[in-house]
Amino acid sequence: MIPGAVALAARAPLCYLSEAMKGLAPKIILAVLVAGMTGAAAFGAEEELELATASLDDVVAAARGAYRAGDEGRLRELIDAASAKFPAADLYFALGDMYLEDEFSDYEKGVAAYEEGLRKVDPSERLEYPGVFYNMACSYARLGNAPKSLDCLRASLEAEPLFARYARADDDLALLRGEEALVDMLAKAEKKAAEEEVKNMTVKPGERAPGFELTDIYGRRYRLADFEGKPVVLNIWATWCPPCADEIPDVVAFARDHDGEVAVLSISVDDATADVAAFAEEHGINYPVLRDDGEAAAKYVGPTGGIPQTYFIDSGGIVRGHIYGSAGREVFEERLRRLLSSKGE
Repeated sequence: MIPGAVALAARAPLCYLSEAMKGLAPKIILAVLVAGMTGAAAFGAEEELELATASLDDVVAAARGAYRAGDEGRLRELIDAASAKFPAADLYFALGDMYLEDEFSDYEKGVAAYEEGLRKVDPSERLEYPGVFYNMACSYARLGNAPKSLDCLRASLEAEPLFARYARADDDLALLRGEEALVDMLAKAEKKAAEEEVKNMTVKPGERAPGFELTDIYGRRYRLADFEGKPVVLNIWATWCPPCADEIPDVVAFARDHDGEVAVLSISVDDATADVAAFAEEHGINYPVLRDDGEAAAKYVGPTGGIPQTYFIDSGGIVRGHIYGSAGREVFEERLRRLLSSKGE
């Protein structure tokens, strides 16, 4: 299963600088809201919710309280009232994510909510929600329905082949392991994802990594040139980007385990240094977090502006590998092996 924040982002596992928090694209905003649900006020079933001023995460927090209390009447009232304020598809997708939280793991209700949400979406736009289809695939697998699981996974990977990264190691899809259809599906998705990854690289393999001189969140200056002679892993991200936050623990562990072997750096495209510093402290980030100057990150993320993106740069300053979108630890390790073997690092 993947987090609701990822499920609802239009082209997860990415956020886009041109949309998220700037153009305020609805699906991306929804992704950020859902990402904060677990930290939202824990409305109880008995508490009144001021719907006129409530956000979607407030509504889901109240729904969570009602569901936890077994108050189906209150839950129904919340859904009916919220349907008049929020786009119906967004509401039901958010409820589907709620039902699949570890506390509940109610796969039947989760699938039902997702299905209802999809019914509210124009058929031509349904594949804009690959994460919803992915979580439906996981839910159907948990319910023992392999055919439905495969159908949903096929739709998810058709829309976003990067989800193959999740599918290959996802325990929720254990029912499908050994299915020939799954093996073929993942192979095709991974091939397509690899092709798209190269296409979306602003700096291609074999090209010199663009230099930069930036200040970190503590005021220290860093130049990429300072690391010449040592391989560099450069991660470009933002605190408001749910897929970026999802991969931070893996990047932290990667940096810890390869300390002295490679230099891990990151460029944050956030506006407020204080917010980034607080995030870094909360998540135990153990590598330099550099503040973008409006130019450095753009040289790497290019016209798509999709983040996170990670570049693997050899000791001579040449790009050898890339990760487009969020990825797990195993993908970072695989790219590092390629980096270290590319020029005998």
